[in-house]
Amino acid sequence: MNAKTSAGADADDDACADASADVGANANASADTSPDANAYAIFINFYEPMRLETPDGIVITIESEYPYSPGVHIKTERLCGKRLFLRIPEWSTRTGVKAGLSEAVPVAGIFYEVPAEDGAVISLTLDFKPRYLQGELSRAGKSSLYIGPILFAWDNAMNPLYDFDSLPELSKSDIEKAIIKKADGRLELHISDIRLVDFYHAVDDDAG
Repeated sequence: MNAKTSAGADADDDACADASADVGANANASADTSPDANAYAIFINFYEPMRLETPDGIVITIESEYPYSPGVHIKTERLCGKRLFLRIPEWSTRTGVKAGLSEAVPVAGIFYEVPAEDGAVISLTLDFKPRYLQGELSRAGKSSLYIGPILFAWDNAMNPLYDFDSLPELSKSDIEKAIIKKADGRLELHISDIRLVDFYHAVDDDAG
């Protein structure tokens, strides 16, 4: 068993040596952070819980409750000198990234390069403050409500005291104090006595 373990370690070292040689050969592209210029880099744009091993042995583990919660923890193994980029969603205008002693608030809507080391945990905190999209035409005076990547919707069945054609007004302060709950696979937003649900699970009463 010891012999196999040693052989495995040697194989990992050889793989990392090959990767380092590739990175060195492409060093002239290091100033360009676009995906096309970094074929030897790792780009992460999926933040739900997972464990992934690439064909060349890189292991990526993600722990989170995304898209229900803004905190994401990422651990990498056997990066072998490859650069690591995280997608910062355009809607996340105040994102926190912490990797070791490095902390940053990257610009939204980019792939941000993280100074990653094997075995270190990268903490990503996305901006989950409520966002509003103003309605137009027949929906003028109304707004769509987003929290993180989730669009919340009205469901008549969850609000029997109100009618869709005369929706109650909600203040931003009430929405900011709202409680998010998970129930039967759906996401609910409780604002006083109002209940909103993620758009995917909303019931369309007008559907045939």
